[in-house]
Amino acid sequence: AKASGPAPAPASLGNGAAAPQSRGSSRVDPRLIPRPRYTNEVTRYKMSSSDVPAPPPMINPFIAIDDGSASPRFVRMTLNTLPTSKEVLEMCHVPMAAVVQPLSEPAAGEYVPEVVEHPLEQGPVRCTRCRAYMNPFCKFVDYGRQFNCNICDFANDVPAEYYCNLDEYGRRRDRLERPELAHGCVDFAVPEIYNTRPVQEPTFVFALDVSFHAVLSGTLAASLRAVREAIATMEETPRTRVGVLCFDTSLYAFNLHPSLSEPQMAEMADCDDPFSPLPPDCWVPKLHEARGQIEAALERIPDLFAGTRRMQTSVGVAMHGALDGLQEVGGRVMVFMSGLPTVGVGKLVNREQPRHYATEKERLMFASPAEGPYVELGEAAAKARVCFDLFVCSQAFADVATISHAAKVTGGNVYHYPQFYSDPAAAASRASGTIAPDGSAVLPHSGDASAEERLVQDLLRLVRRPMGFDAIMKMRTSKGISARAYDGNFFQRVPGEVEMAGLDSSKAVAIKLEHEGDELPDGGKAYLQFAMLYTNSAGVRLVRCLNVELDVSSAVSNVFRYSDMDATMNIFMRRARRLALEKDLEEVKEVLTSEAIDILHLYRKWCSPHSSAAQLILPESLKLVPVYFCSALKYKAFRPNRIGAATNSTGQARPVASDIRADDRSTALFRLGWEGVCCSVPQCYARMYALHCLPPAAGFPDESKADDADEGVEPRIVLPHPEWTSSAKVDLNGVYLTDTGLDLLLYVGGSTAPELLNDLFRVSSVRELEEPGYAFPRLDTDISKRTHAMIEQIRRDREPHLPLTIITPDSALKPMFTVALTEDRVQMVDSYVEYLCALHAAIQNRMA
Repeated sequence: AKASGPAPAPASLGNGAAAPQSRGSSRVDPRLIPRPRYTNEVTRYKMSSSDVPAPPPMINPFIAIDDGSASPRFVRMTLNTLPTSKEVLEMCHVPMAAVVQPLSEPAAGEYVPEVVEHPLEQGPVRCTRCRAYMNPFCKFVDYGRQFNCNICDFANDVPAEYYCNLDEYGRRRDRLERPELAHGCVDFAVPEIYNTRPVQEPTFVFALDVSFHAVLSGTLAASLRAVREAIATMEETPRTRVGVLCFDTSLYAFNLHPSLSEPQMAEMADCDDPFSPLPPDCWVPKLHEARGQIEAALERIPDLFAGTRRMQTSVGVAMHGALDGLQEVGGRVMVFMSGLPTVGVGKLVNREQPRHYATEKERLMFASPAEGPYVELGEAAAKARVCFDLFVCSQAFADVATISHAAKVTGGNVYHYPQFYSDPAAAASRASGTIAPDGSAVLPHSGDASAEERLVQDLLRLVRRPMGFDAIMKMRTSKGISARAYDGNFFQRVPGEVEMAGLDSSKAVAIKLEHEGDELPDGGKAYLQFAMLYTNSAGVRLVRCLNVELDVSSAVSNVFRYSDMDATMNIFMRRARRLALEKDLEEVKEVLTSEAIDILHLYRKWCSPHSSAAQLILPESLKLVPVYFCSALKYKAFRPNRIGAATNSTGQARPVASDIRADDRSTALFRLGWEGVCCSVPQCYARMYALHCLPPAAGFPDESKADDADEGVEPRIVLPHPEWTSSAKVDLNGVYLTDTGLDLLLYVGGSTAPELLNDLFRVSSVRELEEPGYAFPRLDTDISKRTHAMIEQIRRDREPHLPLTIITPDSALKPMFTVALTEDRVQMVDSYVEYLCALHAAIQNRMA
């Protein structure tokens, strides 16, 4: 129980010994500073009656038991005990917010949300005053004939069809038989009165770039492979529709009507005012009726455009044409583009200026303009229930910042593959496996760094994961608090409601809460209900309802004790994202650091005022604030480009290298707008595993979890304890697998033993790994099998597909590994120890 009481024992440096002073870091013992704790143990977290202060960290496996409050995979609170008033909240400086991921996928062994059918014509039982949905925290009175709404306290009559007797404890006797009374997350099936327009059919459109550059770079071939594999895995529901478009300076649509003997292509050549050349029934037919036609069209495309000489391309033509064709039906459009659109509607000029990198003008290249053709396109698409996903396969600047606005307001994704080049012949050879020179079998690879493989895996993950269409979301809160603002990638027409033309299981929305009216009762409860009206992938209209019960306390120590580090970090990264689009990156660093100082200073002031000034006192629940904030500043969205000693003609310093290009930074900032806690936290601090000294159990299934095995849960692969992400932990003789949350980096030391190189890579020297075309093989050796098992487990735990990149000391890609060592000093950002010392000095100054 989260009862009031004294503050928990705070974390301190050096077991209570003198902490480092502000000058220098020689007195810091790196073994004792706070770092994330990793475990292979699967924790069981019971939502409503757990004794732990906050949900388990997202970096570790856990099973959430939904017995009334929704799982933290769906709703993650920054504060699991709310302060009674705004004044108490200001004494903590921890944001009061919720990170909601409505379609998140439950882990194996967890409760899967059920669909609740209601015979009532008006749909699910709801409060007649605030319109909140029936949930486990509604209280039934008057022998079950009335219920009190937990959101607004209004007494409602229970419909006769919903009536049930109460037991001796005042609880309905059928509560365990009704999912909406037993669980915090349910789907309500809704009647026609909930629809203001016809229910949208799940519609998927693939728009392929067929310009000369797309053919030459392999973008078209890679896109076609990805689309074929995606369609092959799609479930043939009676309502699913699929269409195919091609574009260069014209738009090409295929008539795929099942009555035709073969697909027919129609061209629309007006690139300034594009439209759909065919009606929807012809070019987006139902998949189960026209699968053969769709596959035939995909087979014809390479021959149709093999000899093209059209150098220019216009993604705007494809997006406007698709929107015109889907005006009445809505859908999801996946656009594969090879470069900057230079002709027709939505044409852009190259805004990338190398001389502006590492200057105050750099932001002009990665910030999205406030107006323009793609802003108007995005708003029109959101209103028409059309969602755009962008697969940017470019070798040069593609202006992701501008084009991505159409994806942002419709709930779509942006995937960026810089320096894209695909060799279809080599990819086919890698996929089939080869024979090593000594005659031993080299099995097909589990993954490599090829852009084509990333493209295929990203599209497959997108179409396979739980998906929704035409979504409208709203948060309801109990008395004393309110939802002040929403943050994310969505469209908002009405205050208090947000819309997404499309969303999937990875999408999250952050909701900032504030106190309103009278103080919350000390020791009482507060309630949140998040409701989302949407159409699922089977074409059924549902309301996803998420309910949360929270304790309330006037004790500052309790508010700190039950804070959640993961959700708090997600909120601060979202705040930094907004700042990065408006301010200089150095100012982002100053603001984030100031936020960290405020939190730690207020904890010291209110919860540990008599501690020695030589100690840096950290709250147990937020002891990772220094390491996470320091690491976040090195994330590509916020890390400044390097400045070299060279000067230009005016004597000003210019960048030696722009290791973060504008499109890369734009993509990273875009991701932060939709990421939930499961995605954002792993990017804060990388996990580095030493493969050359694996413990005996690492890389094998954890068979010790007999209770999980009985429930049908597949045993997890045991991962070794990760090393600190510091160069001090990197051995010249070692091989390290590093999970950055976005990539898997396989770093091979220059003095690695030949035996290990042979068993893991089938090479005799490190230099052979640098040869063009080399891909990581799957070998029939112990270390290879264990390494690949670990890679597959990590990929299952992460939301995006993590590409694998092999890096050596002499590789041009070594900076990727260096940047992942977030405890070291990276360019102009302090090391972890330096950052810790700076925080301590600032707190000492404030206390003085």
